[in-house]
Order: sequence, then C-alpha cells, then structure tokens
Amino acid sequence: MDGKRRNPFKTQRTNLQEDRKLVGAYLPLPFTNHLRLLSVYFEKSLQNILQEIITQWSDAVGKSEKEIMDVLIDRAVNEWQRRVLESGRLSKKKQEKYLEEIQTTLKRKKVSKAHLEYIMKKLKGKVGCIE
Repeated sequence: MDGKRRNPFKTQRTNLQEDRKLVGAYLPLPFTNHLRLLSVYFEKSLQNILQEIITQWSDAVGKSEKEIMDVLIDRAVNEWQRRVLESGRLSKKKQEKYLEEIQTTLKRKKVSKAHLEYIMKKLKGKVGCIE
C-alpha cells in the first residue's frame, strides 16, 4: 500500500463540462434509499446509476426520438379528428387554439426546442392548418 488514505465510499466524478440538464422527480423513499446504497456499493455517483438505468430502459423500449415524435404527432392528429367529428368543421380560430394547446403542453413538459419545432411542423402539415 502506498500509505495514502483512501475513502472507501468515494464516488467517481464525471466531467462536469459535458452537456447536462437537471431533471427532477420525486421518488418513493424506499426506492431513493436503495438507489443511494447502490451508488455507494458500485462506487458511482447517483447520477451515473440513474443514467445507466435510463439508458438500459430506453434501449429496451427500442424507439428512436423520431419514432417517438411521430407517435406523439399521430396522437395529436387523432385528438384533432375526434374534435372535428364531435363539433363539425373547426374554425380557423379553433385550429389555432388547438395548436397553441399542443405547443403549451409540450413546453410545460420541457420538450426541447428542436423537438417542439419538428412536432409542430409535422402536425400542422397533417391537420391542414394555417402556418
């Protein structure tokens, strides 16, 4: 041994210069406690543990960002069609209001600007709204 003190519970640090965004969520206390123990056990930060879990889950889902956005667009189109059937032809004002509703929801969910623009452009094309 080289005589240096070593903290047996120290976690590895990642490069803080990477592009990162804080994503917050409240988790049940038992789950949180378990994750923290795993963090110490594997000598990794909680961030790295969660990133690995999410990456594995995302890979298991097997959908690209484009595929996910296309499904979201289809859902919005289906809701649009339901509203048209329910109330007949929608006025220009109602069309614009619906698009604003979708855009507001995506912004509230903190969808990236690039994804938001893609979804809105495709949605406008599919429902035949004014751009």
